[in-house]
Amino acid sequence: MNKCRYKKREEMMAMRFKDRDKKIVLMTAILFTVTLLLAGSGDISRAADQNPAISGEPEVKEIPLDRKYGKLVFEKFAADPQLEADYPGSVAECEASAVSAVKAMNLFRQVDMAKDGAKYADALRVRTKVTNLRIVSGAARFWGGAFAGASDMTLQLELVDAASGKVLRQKELSTSNNPFAASWTFGKTDRSLPSDLGNMVAQYIAAIQPPK
Repeated sequence: MNKCRYKKREEMMAMRFKDRDKKIVLMTAILFTVTLLLAGSGDISRAADQNPAISGEPEVKEIPLDRKYGKLVFEKFAADPQLEADYPGSVAECEASAVSAVKAMNLFRQVDMAKDGAKYADALRVRTKVTNLRIVSGAARFWGGAFAGASDMTLQLELVDAASGKVLRQKELSTSNNPFAASWTFGKTDRSLPSDLGNMVAQYIAAIQPPK
């Protein structure tokens, strides 16, 4: 009799543990699915910003320059000293990315960094200042995940005729990431933010080139 009761109790406990395990697996699956959906939505919204056709909004075409320049000269990317101190190397990385991307496009005969006191003919001069910068650190992303917030970066861009000093274009460019996607990729989109914005600078310069 006691053996039957003991066996019955074991079976009941086993069923309870089984039900609990099922609930744990179900909750884990739900959380996993929600995380994937949120990460995916961040990628889609970011792609929509870069490609208006995805978002369904009409594409805004940049007005091209009146003339074609043979040279492009980058001034050193500027930023407030505090931003430079808080995120060392990020502004320089953005600059290097922009220069490298423009060179790869073969839009100009020559692409250089500006030299102090040098005069340039047939050149478009690029002036840039980073006005906002927040990059979530690897440690903060690891411990805080999505709750550490988004990384973002903004700059003001001026394109100047090097000979006359006339400002031809002014543009604000900015980029930010999805904190859920950043958490899912262990901070990859945090680290790539300066490079991403540098590529956006190059893409804007390409977009305003007059037709050949």
